Amino acid sequence: KQWYQRRVRGEYILHDPSGRDESMVEMLTVKQGMEPPKFTGHFQAWDPRKWSGGKSYEELVAQFGDVLVSSVDQELEKYSRKYPYEVLVKKVVPEGVDVVNKERYLEDRDFLEVFGMTLAEYDKLPAWKRIRAKKAVNLF
Repeated sequence: KQWYQRRVRGEYILHDPSGRDESMVEMLTVKQGMEPPKFTGHFQAWDPRKWSGGKSYEELVAQFGDVLVSSVDQELEKYSRKYPYEVLVKKVVPEGVDVVNKERYLEDRDFLEVFGMTLAEYDKLPAWKRIRAKKAVNLF
């Protein structure tokens, strides 16, 4: 268990742009319904029964199976997937897609086809031109 926590902490630090090092990141294993104040204190409107209906973690796993448990890699994958234009132009987008930055989730060939430029070229545009371009292709 500790090797996994060290691996997750290392991956988090590797992708964290704030410049933290491993000594500044604490890893906690928190079971649903048993969150300590050290954890819940970071969330002003914490409601311990919101998702569980008052059931314990073990009761939820018994009811739903292991769907409640996923690896950090599986969760992070939701935020790094690429999608075709047809998926991102819809009002309801896949889980993990930041609706303010839908263009970042376009597959490379679709980005070039839709915007007529690469993502690198797009990133060099002033903010007002990027917004105008997103509006023109219904990704705003």
